[in-house]
Order: sequence, then structure tokens, then C-alpha cells
Amino acid sequence: MRLIVGVLITVGLISVLSSEPWSALSADKSVTLSGEAYLAPDGLHVISWNIQVFGRSKASKPQVMAHIVETLQHYDLIAIQEIRDKSQTAIQQLLEALNNASQHTYTMIVGERLGRSASKEQYAYVYRVDVLTPLRFYTADDPDDVFHREPLVAHFQCPACVSPNFIVVNVHTDPDEAHEEVDALSDVVTTAIQASAIQDVLVLGDLNADCGYMNQHERETSPLFGDGFTMLIGDDVDTTTGKTHCAYDRLVVTNSLLPRIEHARVVAFDDDLDLDEAQTKAVSDHYPVALTLY
Repeated sequence: MRLIVGVLITVGLISVLSSEPWSALSADKSVTLSGEAYLAPDGLHVISWNIQVFGRSKASKPQVMAHIVETLQHYDLIAIQEIRDKSQTAIQQLLEALNNASQHTYTMIVGERLGRSASKEQYAYVYRVDVLTPLRFYTADDPDDVFHREPLVAHFQCPACVSPNFIVVNVHTDPDEAHEEVDALSDVVTTAIQASAIQDVLVLGDLNADCGYMNQHERETSPLFGDGFTMLIGDDVDTTTGKTHCAYDRLVVTNSLLPRIEHARVVAFDDDLDLDEAQTKAVSDHYPVALTLY
């Protein structure tokens, strides 16, 4: 297992970054950024979003960034997929914009640049410092090279939650090998549980688990869709903003976490912000998916 391959960005830190994976904390070091734990009465709000090709071009468009921030500022934990930015500055611009717009303070964890082609991607977790503390984070080990972009796994502590510890697995599968990668996610979960003794795991991201990339039979026989897990975003849901109707983006939990989950949903940001088709397309071809955790 490759431990802590990524970086924890403290609030207000803007640095010149190389194209190499970002530096890391010690695997055994507890990270405490928050003061007194706070949780709203209506729970911990979690959102996952493939912000299509999120890089300098998108970050340079004020109105697009405003729409992204308006959507994300209501959430305590934000998982982002498809960050494509060799300079690795766009995600820092988003963090700064989010902090400027919100009454809360956010920081983030950013994974290494991943992918088999020249087009590399990164994952990120953006979270409120008064609510969550990351205890450990790492890029999932992939000895058989199943994943094009290995998941970013994070163990969070939420002192004000019903049960303070949970694990999140952030992933963007390759469309052409979605079946194989989705199947392998159950092994990622098992490894995380064995390493932490934490049973409560949330798998989220763009799984490409529908339409031409993963059929019903493949889903029904996948370990991630089987016993021990509950799929919170169903096959009949549309998570795309275009003319397709596909449930690419998913929220999956281990059954032990299920009693603490409410209101799993697709976030129709275009309706919320009254955007037309062109404005929506400029933001992303994916809707976010979200849930509330207690």
C-alpha cells in the first residue's frame, strides 16, 4: 500500500508546484486542523463531482467558477474527480474562491497525477476544518494495474458525528474498463478496512457504471453491487447534464454505514442556479451526487 501519496493544503497556502506528486505527511502523523468540533443539526453534507476537465481554462472563467462555488459551498466534504492541470493551480483557485464565498473555512487533500496517457488526472477532497480531520490518506495500491487512475482513499474523523471515524474512496474509472475497475473497488475497500479496523466506508465518484460502459448483468455480478454494500444512486437515475440518461456517478456504502445515511441524491445545479444549456455545459457534463451523513 502506498501511504500518503498526496498533499494536505493548509488554508491560504499558495505555492509553486512541480509536475511531480505533491509532498506528504507521515503515515503515522495525526493531522489536527480544527478547534472545537461542530456539526450542523442536519448532519454532515457530502458531495461528489466530476467537474469535467477541471483545469486552468475552466478556472479562468469567473462565471463558471461562481457556479461551481455556489454549488459546493453548501457542503462539508467535497470529493472532486477529473482535475486536469499540469500546473496544479486550478484546484487552489477553487479552494480560495470557496473560502472567500463561504462563512466556513475549507482546506484540501490532493492526490498525485494519475493516468496511462499524457492526459493525467487528480482527485481532491475539500473539507471544512471545523468539522473534519483527516487521519490518513493514500493512493490505493494496485499491484495488478487494474486502475487507470487508482482511487484516493481517506480516513476522516468527525468528532460530532454519531460514529466519529469513516473512510472515503474517491474514484474515476476508465470508461473502456469500467467493469474491471468497479469490480476491483471491493478489494480497495477490504484493504482499507483491514488497515484501519473501520467498517464504515463510502465509495464515491464517476464509476461509469451504466449505459455502454457497464451493463446490468455486469452490475448485478459485481462485488461492489453485491452483499455487504448498498448502492445509493440507482440505475434509473441520470447523473449527466447532456442528452444521455446514464447513472455514471455513484454513491456506495458498506452496510454498516447505511443507518447513518440520509437523502442520497443527484444535485441538479442547473435547476438550482437557473442555468441554460450552454451555461450548464460550460460547468460540467456531470451532475454532482450528494448525501447526508450523521
